Amino acid sequence: MRYTFEIITDGSCDISDSNIREYGIKVVPYHVTFMSDPSHSFTQGRDISTEQYFTWLVDNPKDFPNTSCPSPAFFMKKFKDAYNSGLPIVCICISSTWSGSYNSALMAKDMMMEKCGPDIKIEVINSKADSILLGLIVLETARIRNKGYSFNEVVKILRSETIGRIYFTTHDLTYLEHGGRIGKVKSLLSRLIPINPIIVASNGELSSSGVALKKKRAVSLIFTKIKAFFDEMHYKFEDFRFVIANCFNDHELDSLANWFKDFFHFKPLKAHIGIVITSHVGPDTIGVSFLRKFDK
Repeated sequence: MRYTFEIITDGSCDISDSNIREYGIKVVPYHVTFMSDPSHSFTQGRDISTEQYFTWLVDNPKDFPNTSCPSPAFFMKKFKDAYNSGLPIVCICISSTWSGSYNSALMAKDMMMEKCGPDIKIEVINSKADSILLGLIVLETARIRNKGYSFNEVVKILRSETIGRIYFTTHDLTYLEHGGRIGKVKSLLSRLIPINPIIVASNGELSSSGVALKKKRAVSLIFTKIKAFFDEMHYKFEDFRFVIANCFNDHELDSLANWFKDFFHFKPLKAHIGIVITSHVGPDTIGVSFLRKFDK
């Protein structure tokens, strides 16, 4: 299929390989290191696969990973490829509050404009999202592009306020502690009293939305809170896309999707939480995200 513009995102976007191929999406990878050997950097998708990464985390629970965002040079390469194909570029990045990816992309845009002239069409979007919500934004962008929306129409939609959230829970808070998202006291309490906090990611910010003693109870509370949010805002479920995700456990993911369907009476998309986000939340994480369709 001949596209009217190129869609580029970064490696924090948790989108399936099949969707990447189907919509011709280009992904700029992150890099990951482990505490056991911080001098050795792995490039996401090239030096380490998602499956290899999760296997390592499970087998080495105290070898915490660190991620670094793509450099401007990595974005520059993807921009050059699109420019050489004669296509305008929409680059959608993780929230600037959580990573430097957006700033790297802006620097790459400036470098391209200096090299190719100011008329080159590159729009870099701060999604104010990450993980599965960023994935929904990228997929929705691809969907309306394929419906015939122009470059300018899509950019206008992306620069307006998108309505979407992630609700997630994790049993192991040491990853959030290691990444500086929570304090040591709360992390220690979670080891003494097993809890599953419910955390909401919205508009580039994280907020607490309660706790549960068991993972199953946490998921049930997430479903209930989503329904309450839709009731409060008078939103219609059919105007939104939903995805449910975990960290590379297909059996659990299928069960969660069936549970979601029993609760809401429609099927969600399914996804895996990838290398970048798992580095900060841990491999025991479950998330549910929704995004209002761009043509609603």
